[in-house]
Amino acid sequence: MWTSTNFRKEEQLFDFSGAEQGIGYLDSLFIDDIEFINMIDRIGWFEEGQTFGALTCTGCGEAICSTGDIVAIRNLGDYIFFIPAFEKINADNLEDMTPPDYLETKGAYWLKNEDFDVFRKLVPSIDELGEIRQLSKIELIKLYKWDTPNRMFGKYPDFEPLKTNDIVSVSQFDIETVVGIIEQKLQALEQANSSEIALLSDNTEVISIFLNKDKSTEWKALCKIDGSLELVLGGVFLIKTIN
Repeated sequence: MWTSTNFRKEEQLFDFSGAEQGIGYLDSLFIDDIEFINMIDRIGWFEEGQTFGALTCTGCGEAICSTGDIVAIRNLGDYIFFIPAFEKINADNLEDMTPPDYLETKGAYWLKNEDFDVFRKLVPSIDELGEIRQLSKIELIKLYKWDTPNRMFGKYPDFEPLKTNDIVSVSQFDIETVVGIIEQKLQALEQANSSEIALLSDNTEVISIFLNKDKSTEWKALCKIDGSLELVLGGVFLIKTIN
């Protein structure tokens, strides 16, 4: 999971002559050095779900022509999230609905609401959406499982039980105990009436799981807050269930 407010609008030359659409300059949106939206004025929005194709086909300039690069926008609390289109992905259309590489490699992208106000001014078609949809409880559970190092629950949509064989050690308790707490918390989140999130502070006590696949990796999976253990989303937010 990552964030940045280093927005940059840049005009780029696109050649659609192969599709008899000519050659022309179009505005792209970069975040840091990542091409986040390649053709701002040609974004392909799905009819419902506040989901869009972030990278328009460079061969013909038609929205949602090329495979994948699909992103959903969601709101939760004081934050906006750009996530995989979980509600639209299934086993039959997985290739067509996959998120862009920058979400696959860096995790979900998020912004504070006030920073999203700046972002949306750079992408005028967002204003046509109206109020940004709330991240559903099911989407939050899927996002927790998806945004883990080494894809610890497998690949969506075929999530698996937590891959305990990849765990080398934990910072507190023992492996079996920590795995049990995560499973219990996910079940509680599924049954909860609602949930809220908050950014981890520098003083928040985090419980880390250390993984060993290609290289040693730390997964910040849980934290202690007000005397209780809570799930940590993407190493950045704590998730608190509300019954």
